[in-house]
Amino acid sequence: MSIDSWRPPVVNPNPDGTRGWRRSGPITLPASVSEPGAVLIRTDRDKHGHATVEYIGTIELASSTQIVGLTANSWVSSDQGWRTFFIGGAFLPKDTPEAMLKLRKEELEKLQGDRTTRKEKRLPSDRIYWYQRYDDLSAPGKPRPQLGLDDAGEGLPYPRRLATNRGLEPGSDDREIPPADGESMWVPFDEQFSAHKASDFSSTAVKANTARFYARYILLFGRPFRDFNSVLSVFKDDSGKQASPLSDNDIDAFEAFRAWDLLNTAEDSAAIYQAMMADRMGSSASRAAGLPPTPGLLAAISEDEAEDTDRAFFTNMAADGLRSMGIIKEPRFPVPKVLAGRLDAWDSDEEMGRQALAGMNPVTLKALFKTPEDQGSAIRDVHINEDEDLQGATLASLVADAKAGNKPRLYWIDHWALGECWSEAGKAQNEEGKRVQHAGRALFYLRKDPENGDRDAGLVPIAIELAHPNTHPMKEGTRETHGEVYSRSQLKGDKRVVWTLAKAVFRSLDASVHQLDSHFNRSHAMLEPFLIAMRRNISCMHPVFKLMLPHFRYTLDINRNARSNLVNAPRGGLLGGGIIEQAFSAGEYAMRLAAKLYGATWTFAGQALPKDLERRNILLKKDEKGKLMKPYKLRWLHYPYAEDGLLIWEELEKYFDEYLRLYFKSDDAVAGDKELQAWWAEVKAEGHPDAKLSGRDEEQVWGFEGPIPSIDELVQILVTIAYMASAHHAAVNFGQYDYSALILNNSSLIRRHMPVKGTPAWDELVGARGNAQEKVFMSYLVDSESAFAVMSIIRLLSSHAPDEQTLEELNEYLVDKPAVEANARFAAAMKVVEDTIKKSNADPAMWARYGLEPPANGGASPLPYTLLMPSSGSGITMRGVPYSVSI
Repeated sequence: MSIDSWRPPVVNPNPDGTRGWRRSGPITLPASVSEPGAVLIRTDRDKHGHATVEYIGTIELASSTQIVGLTANSWVSSDQGWRTFFIGGAFLPKDTPEAMLKLRKEELEKLQGDRTTRKEKRLPSDRIYWYQRYDDLSAPGKPRPQLGLDDAGEGLPYPRRLATNRGLEPGSDDREIPPADGESMWVPFDEQFSAHKASDFSSTAVKANTARFYARYILLFGRPFRDFNSVLSVFKDDSGKQASPLSDNDIDAFEAFRAWDLLNTAEDSAAIYQAMMADRMGSSASRAAGLPPTPGLLAAISEDEAEDTDRAFFTNMAADGLRSMGIIKEPRFPVPKVLAGRLDAWDSDEEMGRQALAGMNPVTLKALFKTPEDQGSAIRDVHINEDEDLQGATLASLVADAKAGNKPRLYWIDHWALGECWSEAGKAQNEEGKRVQHAGRALFYLRKDPENGDRDAGLVPIAIELAHPNTHPMKEGTRETHGEVYSRSQLKGDKRVVWTLAKAVFRSLDASVHQLDSHFNRSHAMLEPFLIAMRRNISCMHPVFKLMLPHFRYTLDINRNARSNLVNAPRGGLLGGGIIEQAFSAGEYAMRLAAKLYGATWTFAGQALPKDLERRNILLKKDEKGKLMKPYKLRWLHYPYAEDGLLIWEELEKYFDEYLRLYFKSDDAVAGDKELQAWWAEVKAEGHPDAKLSGRDEEQVWGFEGPIPSIDELVQILVTIAYMASAHHAAVNFGQYDYSALILNNSSLIRRHMPVKGTPAWDELVGARGNAQEKVFMSYLVDSESAFAVMSIIRLLSSHAPDEQTLEELNEYLVDKPAVEANARFAAAMKVVEDTIKKSNADPAMWARYGLEPPANGGASPLPYTLLMPSSGSGITMRGVPYSVSI
């Protein structure tokens, strides 16, 4: 039935501020249809034969006796033919009305494609989901290895991504190059950002790149970060007040912020014009090599237009564009929360320990029940036994106490695996003054409250072991190398600066592990195959599909953006992406390192928060049978990420268990569900096929062998996926700006080898004083251009979109009344979780949340742990738990 004869569309404002349309009219159904089960929709090409695309939000059928509605949220293209939308509640395959079984099967077959179509180059309107190795990270002249083992088992293990098949052209090398600026990799229409989300994302991205542009052409004319004040000066609060007063020596650096307004001579304009055109056209070396131009930020103006335009006018026009976006007249980076009211906290040992528990990467700390030597470390008792913070204990006594079942007081972060890229990278990756990839380990002590020995008063680093390839070559395939140990108790007085630098270098290692493993591997890359397999194998009628779809919202779109602009090889120009390679120590080996970490450490079973905490010896309370007690409680350590994460985990378990038992009446129903079991089998065989080659058996990787055997196991699988998509991602993502924008706290790369005693570099650092020493110190941290690139991109990544759906909001795909009620109870529970977190943050006894004992350098304002508070407004809020990985 054509709707052309219906009443004209009515403009319909949407809650997110966009404008859609609503159209209504009669539909005549045969008398034999007592209740509709599905709606078939097709849109035709326009009168000129051009393809059309319409977005269908909701469909509502009203009769004299009932109203039936469904949430479609789907783009319908004239190139897709008939589309099927199922009405009503959720059905397991065995419970599906017979008249709808064929439609259910046909819809899945369309999404699966066949052996031929799934490997064809994707067209915009396609809806076929399949798997492909990460082969799209290269750029012209910068080949990067494919990630994921080939058919012969060769290569680097990695999860699979959505197949776009752009590299399967005749004569190609089967390698996909990220698209040029203005183009996008394919993802299905229904996985793309909404118009509102896309607009917000693009606007924020433009501002981020504008800030990079400004930094490169204005701020960075020979003005590197010279001392700590020159770093602090880039941050200003809403009133325009700087984070720290500037010394007279730094006035010229700050005045660079206003430099554009001073460029009013023809000579100035010409210089900026030439710089911008060079960015547009790429380097002369690239052009000589026959490589295509790499457009820069101002690519909206063609070269011919630019040549015909007065250069001074061109420069002023560009300045006006930047100024209109709020970047200038006075560009402003917001004061990160790690700095606000706590200018010197970054340098305190207490703050480094607090961030291990409640910072940007709070997922790597382990309790130590062995000596560092037993872990392969060079740290010995001589390095720590004289530390006053040990409060009379020794390394041997602390290890013995922990083995005896007492509270462990030694904790450990081991990033030694970062040295695994050395043999491949060689000296080219470790050039002094450019970037150096260290490996490292840090040992922490859980300090007792001196007034109440039963209470704790902070976690402090006491020894750091660092190594780099020029002085500590690692034997390939082993962890036998010992590094240089930097001991807090041995680095006092004029040598204190060495301890400060050792902490900075180690935190930089942590920043790399955070981006590559905690963030990208464990949420973005790990989750994508689960969505692909769900779209291919589980009908949208299935209760599991309706439950899990919000946890995959926008994941494919943000992952393609990451492959185009974040983890790819840089293509040149200001919009050429490759931020991780450009601004992190691993450089072009970053994703190879990510693949090695995935292959060495990833298991699906280990992503479950309770299992992860057990693996890291962060012990949970158990009953007499050894089963974890609920509500989940940590036995000893005050650990904000774990405490708040367990609150969310437990509520997810309750909700998912209640929901799934509405449909699965027995374990046999799970075991016999063909769609569900096909999904699980395909995730293992096609989505994460390399995990089984890591030397671990199937039970170690996936938690059990074979098909999903029970409701309890299904709950654990789905809660693990939902937690990693929501709470885990929120914990490692939305604090990035507030912890990493300050490079003194987290430097994305290190430019020099950590100095060793007796070398000229050691003497240079220790022998300098005041600003001169700070200048030497800054020569080890990230350069200013890379720093501004990172600050700009993490400002984008740390921002919530206005249309983001957080966990205290309802799942609109649920229709059945008991399911809707269960979801409402979960949403209410998230509000209780939020209140619980607020109370914990207000308790002065919660030292990792509330604040620190005032250190000698002036103290610090409290920095509550808010990253796992479910609700959030838009922008950088350092809180909020969206359902999905959507940024």
